[in-house]
Amino acid sequence: MSRKTGAKAGKYPVCSGVITLALWEWHGADRLIDAQANGHGNRAPGPQEKTHERCLTLYRSEWTPGKWDLVHAAVRDQVAAARDERRAWQVAVRHARRVLRNYSTSFFIVTRFLPRYKRDQVEVIYAAVRYPDEIVDTFAWEQGRKLAALDEWAERYEEGLAAASFQEAVRAGVPVFAAAFAEVVRRNRIPAEHYRDFLRAMRLDVCPRSFADLEDLIEAYVYGSAIVVGLFLAYVYGPKCPEDFPRMLTAARNLGIALQLTNFVRDVAEDQR
Repeated sequence: MSRKTGAKAGKYPVCSGVITLALWEWHGADRLIDAQANGHGNRAPGPQEKTHERCLTLYRSEWTPGKWDLVHAAVRDQVAAARDERRAWQVAVRHARRVLRNYSTSFFIVTRFLPRYKRDQVEVIYAAVRYPDEIVDTFAWEQGRKLAALDEWAERYEEGLAAASFQEAVRAGVPVFAAAFAEVVRRNRIPAEHYRDFLRAMRLDVCPRSFADLEDLIEAYVYGSAIVVGLFLAYVYGPKCPEDFPRMLTAARNLGIALQLTNFVRDVAEDQR
């Protein structure tokens, strides 16, 4: 049988299986996680389940600064009310997943290949970098307000790192996605400075400057905007063998540079308008 005939006969089972899994995640998994996180099982919906239904409606609306504020508040209340740290973490992951699938359908489907415990952390990473990026690129705020918002987010991240636990950080007022990302940093021993570098790059987006050469561009901007995100993922994925980890970090750096430079080329026409 030819390769072409075989593909037709199989109707792309791997692709269809992944899409089916993604659709199940989209429509069914959230409700299951809700029940597990709050211990409600099949009984009548209570206040937290009703809050969940309101959140689902909220996620379907347009993403604005006000919507982000509502999301942060709703998720904070659910995490603070969770019965223990494990359930609180499940709540945070569930909402980070919604952020991911609302902003990037392709990356959402690709991440379904990951083992659950890694996928949960990748979803948290995405939410933690998406919100500052939205401050910079989407919110119709003047420069000073954007910088103030980034500074406040950076302070909350530091508070999350200093907290004894994820749930304690949220109860102390740290936004859920910043606190959850701080937990990912702790679990995987990610250098805390990497996220600070990311936020510094976001500030450069607000207050851009000229770069002397390609090396200056990479070290002053691309490192924080793209490379460190690859490093986050490298720490979560982990190497097959410990001795391969330095090579893995180098590969993550090179890939981050390539992707960011490709984005620059892609956006040249739009930026000129």
